[in-house]
Amino acid sequence: MVNIIVYGEGKNYIKKDIKAINMALAKYNIDYRIYVFNSYNEDFETIINNNLIKIYVLNIDSGGKGIDVALQIRKREVNSVIILITDCNKYQNAVFLNRLMVLDFICRTNGYETRLCEDVIYTLKLIYEKRSFVFKYNHIVYRIPYSQINYIEKEPTIKRCIIHTVYGNYYVVNSIQRLYDILGSNFFRSHQSCIVNVCNIKKINMVNNIIVFNNGDYTMLFSDKLKKELIEKVDLTGIKM
Repeated sequence: MVNIIVYGEGKNYIKKDIKAINMALAKYNIDYRIYVFNSYNEDFETIINNNLIKIYVLNIDSGGKGIDVALQIRKREVNSVIILITDCNKYQNAVFLNRLMVLDFICRTNGYETRLCEDVIYTLKLIYEKRSFVFKYNHIVYRIPYSQINYIEKEPTIKRCIIHTVYGNYYVVNSIQRLYDILGSNFFRSHQSCIVNVCNIKKINMVNNIIVFNNGDYTMLFSDKLKKELIEKVDLTGIKM
């Protein structure tokens, strides 16, 4: 599911944005939902803080409020795509000075809808061309980029595993061996009940058998007999022994 958030105060502009987005996605078999906001509120913050795939289409009004909204988004997340739309270029410097990492800065001239369509399609290609782990749990289909997975551990009493990601945890009904077979070479079986993403490892405490990941998360599911093999696989500097 892709969530597309359209922000702006002009109703006519919002309608054009939504029409352009629907046109862009009409020929693609993709589940998406469009949220419309004319102010920054608690519901907007809730969307920012969730773990779903998001595309923000922010209209910059005469007061530059779209810039302020983009700043709030980037304070909380860096992975979602932001597209800015404006009637003039005077806010362009503010976009770069604030390091908002926007995909595009569209001037609302004749035919701007075509540019917005192209941006949405381009974004979806970026999202879905990334290698992702796709699974279903409780009748919901999830797509998690491999780069966001820190480690996967087996629950002890049931045939279910916990996927620990940089943004939160998910459950999947499958064996740890089957998941290891599915995942690529960047994943390592550190324990009979655990798979770690080698690319996300920050350091390894060899004394206490702790693997620490870039976001501070860690696991102690680390077998003594696999230490040497993991060290050979991980290209780390400053590993704590």
